[in-house]
Amino acid sequence: QTGIPVGGVDFIWEAADADVKTTPYTLEVSPTSDINPPAPASWHKTYKEFKKTKGYRRAFLQVRRLWTDLMTLAVIDKYRRERKDLFVDIDNVVALSMERVRRCKGSKKAYTAAEVAQDKPVP
Repeated sequence: QTGIPVGGVDFIWEAADADVKTTPYTLEVSPTSDINPPAPASWHKTYKEFKKTKGYRRAFLQVRRLWTDLMTLAVIDKYRRERKDLFVDIDNVVALSMERVRRCKGSKKAYTAAEVAQDKPVP
């Protein structure tokens, strides 16, 4: 054990015996974490068997999306209330920035406003 309480969305507290009502450090909100959907109320076999059913994958993707959205909103809201400015790096989401980074060979020039402004939007 590390002695650091860890929450489901990668929150940590400084104290080993933390008051979880205090503000934790937010390490990450990960859309790739394995969040398991609940088995149907009528399910009487093991969860391992439920994971092999035809409906599991869809339920898994639905709960993953819901939790990802909720955790992202929670973190953004937390920082929105605590800080004057929130900086979110979205250039790879809205623009084809990899071409720029490759062209500039990853140098500082690749991140200048003049270079970034030339990125084409993601279709």
